[in-house]
Amino acid sequence: SGMESKTFWMCITRKNWPDPIDFGVYILECTGILLNTLTLVLISKKHSGPRVSLILLRGMIASYLISVIVNFMSDVYPYNLRTQNYHFNRLICIFWKSRFLYWIFDVMAGIFMALFAVDRYACLAQLDRFRITAPEYRSASYVIFVVVSALFLSLPQILTVNLREDRCDCAPIRVSIPFLSLVYAHVYVWFSLLFVFQGSLMGFICVQLINWKLNRLSANYTWRLEDDLNGMTLKQPVVPHLRKPQRKKKGTVASSICDAKGHKWTSASFCILPLTLSYVLAMVYDSTYQFLCALGLTTYIISSEEQRVGDLLLLTHSTAVPLIICFYIPSLRVFLKRQLKRAVKKKKAGSTVP
Repeated sequence: SGMESKTFWMCITRKNWPDPIDFGVYILECTGILLNTLTLVLISKKHSGPRVSLILLRGMIASYLISVIVNFMSDVYPYNLRTQNYHFNRLICIFWKSRFLYWIFDVMAGIFMALFAVDRYACLAQLDRFRITAPEYRSASYVIFVVVSALFLSLPQILTVNLREDRCDCAPIRVSIPFLSLVYAHVYVWFSLLFVFQGSLMGFICVQLINWKLNRLSANYTWRLEDDLNGMTLKQPVVPHLRKPQRKKKGTVASSICDAKGHKWTSASFCILPLTLSYVLAMVYDSTYQFLCALGLTTYIISSEEQRVGDLLLLTHSTAVPLIICFYIPSLRVFLKRQLKRAVKKKKAGSTVP
C-alpha cells in the first residue's frame, strides 16, 4: 500500500548449522557467563572504596551477565515458544524474537561503562564543583538514567519482527512508513550516541588518564595524587597495602607521584583504557553495518555470516570486561592469584600421594 515501504533488513534460513562462528559464539557465551558471574560475586563482597564507582561496576557486570545469558538461551532454543495464552504469545514475539531483552541489557552495560569512566575522571580530576547531582542522590540518578536511556534506545527493536496475531516471523518485508521512519531514526541515533559520542567521550578520558600518568597535565589541573579506586577491598582485606590510601602531604613532589603504587599503568582506574578499546572494537562493526544498511548501501541480513560476526565481536567484549576488571582492581587480582596458587598446591599435593 501507499503507507508501507520495504525494509532495509531481512532474514534467511540457515542450512549450514553449526559452523565455526557458532562454535565461537557458544564458547564465548559459556565463558562469559562464568567470568561475569565470578566477577559479580567477588565485586559484590567489596565494602570500601568509592561507593558510586562500585555501584556502576556492579551494574555494568550484572548487565553484561544478563545479556550473555539471554543470548545463550536464544541460541540453545532458537524456536518459537508457544503456549495456549494468546497475549503471552504476542509478548514473546515482541520482546524475545526481536532480541529486545538482549539489546536493552547490552546497552545498559555500555552506558554503565561510560558513566563509570566519567565518574572516575571527575573524581581523579576533582571536578566535584561541576557535578549536577548531590552526592547522596548520585548513585540513584545514575541508575535511573541508565535504565531510562537503555529503554528508549532499545524500544524500536520491537518493530523489527513481523507480528501476525499471536505468531511472528523473523522480519517483515514491508513496514508502515511511520514505523519504518522510527527504525531508521533508531539506527542513526544508535550509531551517533553509542558508537561515535560514547566512543569519543571515553577516548577523551583515556587521553586525560595517560597525561595524568605521564605527568603532562598543566599546573592549573588539580588532579588527585593517588587513585582512590585502588582502595576497594574485599570484606577481609587480602593484603595491608590495599586498604584505603592515606592522603599525602601538600609538599609531595609531583615527579614522585608517578612512582606511587596507586599511579602505575596497572592502577585500578586505568582499566578504562582497555575497556574503551574493547568497546570501540566491538561496536564499530555492528553499528557501522547497521548504519550503512540504513543508508541503503547494503541490506542487513539477519542470521547471515556478516551479522553473526557482529554478534561474535559483541560477545568477545562481554567476555573481556570481567577479565579486565579482575586484572586492574588490586584486591580482585591478588585474591584470584591466591586462589590459583592454592589450587595448584592442592593438585601437586594430591599427585604426590602414593
